[in-house]
Amino acid sequence: MADLPLHWAKADIVFKAIASIAIPVSLALVGHAFNAQQEQAAANLLKMERVEKMLSHLTSANDRERLLSMRVISFLAKQQQFPPELVEVMIGVARGDPAPDVSSSALETLATIAGNDTTSAPSMQAQQALKTLPRVLHIHIADETQREAALRAREQAKAQGYVVPSIVMVGPEYLPHQTQLRFFHTEDKDDAYKLVGALSGTAAVSLKDFTKERSAGRAFPRSLELWMAGPKKD
Repeated sequence: MADLPLHWAKADIVFKAIASIAIPVSLALVGHAFNAQQEQAAANLLKMERVEKMLSHLTSANDRERLLSMRVISFLAKQQQFPPELVEVMIGVARGDPAPDVSSSALETLATIAGNDTTSAPSMQAQQALKTLPRVLHIHIADETQREAALRAREQAKAQGYVVPSIVMVGPEYLPHQTQLRFFHTEDKDDAYKLVGALSGTAAVSLKDFTKERSAGRAFPRSLELWMAGPKKD
């Protein structure tokens, strides 16, 4: 083959040099893209499996199993790792689960989702749903002698549309001198005031603003707490 003109020879060298670099780089990029696709597919599969497992627990006939599943989902919501595919399921659980502990947990999980990234689709869906869902009332007593009064208060709250989970026994040292209904978020004040009126037939209840207390950061929106008065000291 005849010798190439000098400028063609130089071009040939350059093209070969570029090809020797470009081909491995291209292969590396293709490999990287393929690995990224594999990783994404594996992540999607893991997510689907997690959602499927949660659904199986949430539809269990066992109240405890459903409650444990709700607690896991609530933790994920707090960590902003909640699977958005489960928002509709949470709404259904909040509205219709026969166990108050489970439905109240779903309501509080929805309140958490509603407060996360408020412009996201799951958050907006939760915000809309909460407008039509009941609120939660937690009742605290000193001991079994107060359970009867607490049960009457529970029935009054349920008649007002509240979900009331299991009554919590906290011991007399933690209870106030007078029965209190506590709210932790400003937007809950009006509903708390109405509930005080409804409970007045069962006990003298004072309304307490806990929005500035440290415990307000741990309390869910749309969630109130009734603390029965501690036993009188001699």
